[in-house]
Amino acid sequence: MRVLLTALVPSHLMPMVPLAWGLRAAGHDVLVCGMPEVTAAAREAGLLTRPIGPEENEVARLARPGAIARPAVTGPGAPGEGHWERAGRRWEKRLRGYLDGFLALARDVRPDLVVTDPVEFGGLIVGEALGVPTAVHRWGPDTVTTVLHERARTALAGLCAEYGVDAFPDPGVVIDPCPPSLRDPAAAPARSVRFVPYNGTGTLPPWTLEPRTTPRVCICLGMWGSQAVGQDGDRAAVVRAVGEAVAAAGATAVLPFPAERHGDLGDVPAAVHVIDRTPVGLLAGACDLMVHHGGGGLTLTALHHGLPQLVVPQDEPFLGATAELVEDRGLGLAISDPGARRDPEAIGKALTRLLEDPGHRQAAARIADEMSGLPSPAALVSLLEETAG
Repeated sequence: MRVLLTALVPSHLMPMVPLAWGLRAAGHDVLVCGMPEVTAAAREAGLLTRPIGPEENEVARLARPGAIARPAVTGPGAPGEGHWERAGRRWEKRLRGYLDGFLALARDVRPDLVVTDPVEFGGLIVGEALGVPTAVHRWGPDTVTTVLHERARTALAGLCAEYGVDAFPDPGVVIDPCPPSLRDPAAAPARSVRFVPYNGTGTLPPWTLEPRTTPRVCICLGMWGSQAVGQDGDRAAVVRAVGEAVAAAGATAVLPFPAERHGDLGDVPAAVHVIDRTPVGLLAGACDLMVHHGGGGLTLTALHHGLPQLVVPQDEPFLGATAELVEDRGLGLAISDPGARRDPEAIGKALTRLLEDPGHRQAAARIADEMSGLPSPAALVSLLEETAG
């Protein structure tokens, strides 16, 4: 079986990598295509790649989370039709920048199956244009993509027609690494898969195998958050506030961050050990608590290890939705107020509560047990074989 796999951005690719490994181990051919930064991340994971689309221009910029304002898509204050019309124009502009190249590659490769992340709409359009089944792979707790697909049916109808597609297509199967007990009831039905943490490759630091004498907190800003520190002082202020709170609690913290950009953080408290870029999955098992920005992959990584978490979301609404989910289910705490997330006292109270109160850790351990009982990515290969026919 030949599988063409695509993702909009590297962070959406990461949860799909274990499935790609499972397909390869079963003897299937997997080719990852996408923006150059996506294929670079796939090569690091040992996968074959082919870049499509621009190196860097307006189209690539519009693919970046945080590049444009994104209000919450459901609930009170959800945007009106004007917002969706503007969003549709952005989606179409982005797709026109590489859809021809994507379709040409697919015709050359002749895949039996296309696997795509939910918001890489090109994967669904290309699959339908070629009459090839598609599988959508979610990246974590998901409150938005079902709504986005509904909106895409209207916004991209004209573009689909140009490529011989009668209507924006539904996938043949949806795969979801979020455990069922945390899934949004409004989301489209999906097949569960066990979340296997993958955040890139790296070397296991020796200290992760040594006994801890004090609590250790793992701080992670996410792939995009780390890149934005130099342009957004709020993220650096959050790191400093967490560091002061960690020191006051008698704990230590570790922050993986690109070595060449350590200066962007400014003066970080001594309790925070800033190390070079290291996959958080290698560090989480040696920590007692995770502090992060609300990314779905980090949320599930913490739960995989049974860790309580403190979520300090930035401005993306879906990050705030994840923070609410974590707090509502007793898996951790959230600090969403822009002033409080810079306040060492507010962060310190939350850290102390999470380190001392066993309730959040017990709740996280229950979810970890649920996740461990789900089918592994390798076990889903037969499902995809059936989908491909």
